[in-house]
Amino acid sequence: MKNAKWIVLLSCLITVALLACCFIFPFSRTVEAGGTNLITVEFNDSFDRAVVENAMREAGATDVLVLKQVSRTGNTSFEEGTSAQIYFSVPDGTEAKEVYDKAEEILSQTFAFKYPGTLSTLSASLTKQSVISLWPVLIVLVVLLAYAALRFGIRTGVIAAALTLMTGIAVLGVTAIARIGLSHYTIAALLGTAALSELFVFLFAFTKRDFAKRTAGNVTEAAAKRVTVFAVLLSCMAIVGLVSVLILGNAALKGFALTALIGTVFSACAAVFTLPALASLLSKAN
Repeated sequence: MKNAKWIVLLSCLITVALLACCFIFPFSRTVEAGGTNLITVEFNDSFDRAVVENAMREAGATDVLVLKQVSRTGNTSFEEGTSAQIYFSVPDGTEAKEVYDKAEEILSQTFAFKYPGTLSTLSASLTKQSVISLWPVLIVLVVLLAYAALRFGIRTGVIAAALTLMTGIAVLGVTAIARIGLSHYTIAALLGTAALSELFVFLFAFTKRDFAKRTAGNVTEAAAKRVTVFAVLLSCMAIVGLVSVLILGNAALKGFALTALIGTVFSACAAVFTLPALASLLSKAN
């Protein structure tokens, strides 16, 4: 492959630069999911959810969701309740209490409060238990790397490890720059894209072995072309779904979708450029 050295060198430089970004832009270990500022409030009379939502947005809230509490009065009928659960997010640098105080002032012009409400914040924090629960996934990824080395040779294992590491660092670096923060959602997306990189390496190894049985040509380049087509098609399908979630989902899902989107793009680029270049260099070295 032409310019294989330069492609590998450029990939390494990008990885090192993004690794440095992980230290320059420190991670926040908690990230508030969309609508996880919760207010429970009670009005004197029945209320219109749309009016409450508009008041919250006018006060500066985002991702507003108003749930109406109802009480069962029979087998088939429900009585309109006067209690509401208001989920909302706030822009960076804005206090949730400040937003709600402003919204309460707006709502008081239309509704009478029986109980002014309590504010609580739910977060998708990385607890010790949640970190421990990630170990099985990490073990599976390591086992797959070991299997690749044993089944297809040390070179394939090295390629799989390199691509997985590069993709992981790239995702961490970009999420650090974008201030997405580490949560259950972003870690799940990170591990998923790392597995995607290993999938591309396995496809390359199987394709290369299959081509070696049928042709005497350059099987590395032939296998790389096959993987390129597969990686582009799979990534495009994944990107369409992730962009849909990014547009339509709440902030919690948007954090997951954005991280997965970044990882998918980097995994595809690694499969299209870094994988064949690294395989070519290792084949020449051998």
